[in-house]
Amino acid sequence: MAKPTRPGKKNAAGNGLAGGRQRPRRADEALRADITANVPVAIFRRALERDGTYAVRFAIAGTYEIFGRDPAKTEPDDLIDAIQPDDRERWSELSRESAANLTPLDFEMRVLTESGETRWVRTVARPHATADGEIVWDGVDFH
Repeated sequence: MAKPTRPGKKNAAGNGLAGGRQRPRRADEALRADITANVPVAIFRRALERDGTYAVRFAIAGTYEIFGRDPAKTEPDDLIDAIQPDDRERWSELSRESAANLTPLDFEMRVLTESGETRWVRTVARPHATADGEIVWDGVDFH
């Protein structure tokens, strides 16, 4: 673990931690890609559009693994359709409450994989309003 530098002193990365050399931006991007590929969670950005529909704006590859879907055959919005109907109704209700109050969403739901397996998946996300009137959640799904 990196040791703190002297008070007020920053290291090359600008974070006040000693021992780290500044890495080129490409190395940081490669590291980030490696970590997100290996962490057993789905990282996403989901939006409630002005017309009341949901859209998945961003999902890392792990998202498809969590949901048991082939990324080559799955559109991001198909992930919402994978939520079992009873749970999708409750997820939608809680999402609307989260959007109205800008409060975190924390919900456990069942999803149906391509092979027909039912998986329990927990979603945790924080919403924020955009300048164009949408509500956007950044969060994680895991099982």
